[in-house]
Amino acid sequence: MRSLNAPRTKTGCWTCRARKIKCDETKPQCAQCRPRNRDCQYGHRPRRTRRHGTTASPLPPPLIAPADLRPSSATLPPATSTSTELPYGIQSMDWPLPLTEVDKQAIQHYVDDVVPRMVLKSPRWSTYSYVLFMCTQHPMLAHLLLAFSIRDMMEGRGGDTTTAALEHYQGALSLFIWHLRHPAVQSWVTFPALWLFILYEQTYGDDPRVLQAHLRGLHDMIRSDGSSILSLSVDTSRAEEPYSRYRVPREFLNRMALWTVHYDARASTFGLDGGIIDLLNERYPGSITAMCETSKDGLRVAWGPEYPAAEDLWDAQIDPLWSLDHRSVMLRFKLSRLEHAGEDVDPSAMRGLGYELKALETEFSPFISLASSRALERSTRLSNTCAAVANFFALVVLYDRLMYDIQSPVVSSILPVIASLHEYEGDSYLWHVAWALFVVAFETNDPIHQAWILERFTHMQKNGRNMGRARSLLESLFLEKRKSGGRVRYSDWIRDGRFPHFMI
Repeated sequence: MRSLNAPRTKTGCWTCRARKIKCDETKPQCAQCRPRNRDCQYGHRPRRTRRHGTTASPLPPPLIAPADLRPSSATLPPATSTSTELPYGIQSMDWPLPLTEVDKQAIQHYVDDVVPRMVLKSPRWSTYSYVLFMCTQHPMLAHLLLAFSIRDMMEGRGGDTTTAALEHYQGALSLFIWHLRHPAVQSWVTFPALWLFILYEQTYGDDPRVLQAHLRGLHDMIRSDGSSILSLSVDTSRAEEPYSRYRVPREFLNRMALWTVHYDARASTFGLDGGIIDLLNERYPGSITAMCETSKDGLRVAWGPEYPAAEDLWDAQIDPLWSLDHRSVMLRFKLSRLEHAGEDVDPSAMRGLGYELKALETEFSPFISLASSRALERSTRLSNTCAAVANFFALVVLYDRLMYDIQSPVVSSILPVIASLHEYEGDSYLWHVAWALFVVAFETNDPIHQAWILERFTHMQKNGRNMGRARSLLESLFLEKRKSGGRVRYSDWIRDGRFPHFMI
């Protein structure tokens, strides 16, 4: 065995050469790769062909998957960037696209600014951070993350940087069009790509109907080749052929799939869903539940042995809130379907939904009490509890209005819970309860509450143009309520073109 202190050679394994560290050239795995279970290969490797511009490649993207280069905390330096080094020790040569200086700044911005405001756990070990590593494995994901990060980095700074962001977006779109025609090839990339497309459109899209088009595109892919795309969620016995070949963490993929399903559920409130949930329930019954159950371990499995025990414990403590949030989202979808039925709504279906809400309230009553209590000190667990409970309360308010046409007594409980979350985390995290705040706005006639809600949506506009559209509608709503003293159906205003479509 060669010493690790030996001079660097040009015959080491490709992983050590890519990371520019010394290799002892032990086979089948060198001393650097063995303890971290890294891919350790020697010999000839074809030179990477760089893609220039935004023209789609006529060939499929390289068959690589995120788990092939699982990051190790033992070797990852702090998130700093040099001319060749990106955050978390990722090298520029690892990125599947040539990087400009603006691109590198955008990646650093993603780590330093975007990820921390998106999560209430350690940003380093979050889903959003792992997405960064996934982007090194596929040019479509890399384009999408850069498109979003450039827009986010330059928002409010002035200057013309939308061109660079749109070039990346168009590059991703070209690759996605190819993927739509070949969904069975690299099917692991489907949900991560859709999630990033939706994130971009939700934040910077000019028309939420584009977001709906992405959801409908996924609907069509599942209809035509659902067995490949959903094999992990629906039938694990069939998952080996399309997935194990690329060693994709199935639990993490299911987490991305579930988040996309949740987007479809939330979009249904505003009539912008893609029909994904209806299709899954019809053709793949039980698949959504399977996604939820398997995705709970997504981060631990994706990050591998280096995932800190403290993070694993935090995930276990949050697990009940994960379930509450998922079940609330799915009930929100059911309620939107009943609401859109209008006078044709089935009374028995409404009663059934009421029983489900009551069962959820009983099962999670300790968390509901915790969110309403002011006796505990601030913690990320308490903040997540407040967010989950506020969204559940919003469901009850809508149900009482639709079923009994009354203002629910729960209205008086939502605002204190959201106010607690605001006190704990500030405005940056309130986007998680924007829908609950929107629901309360239509029920309250208190001018102080209305002013507070408007102020929150004003600050949340930095979380996306949909928040700005919602704020404009609420401002007009409050004026109308003061004039008439009655309730207003915002859907009528949108339908007659008075306000643009939006989704929160």
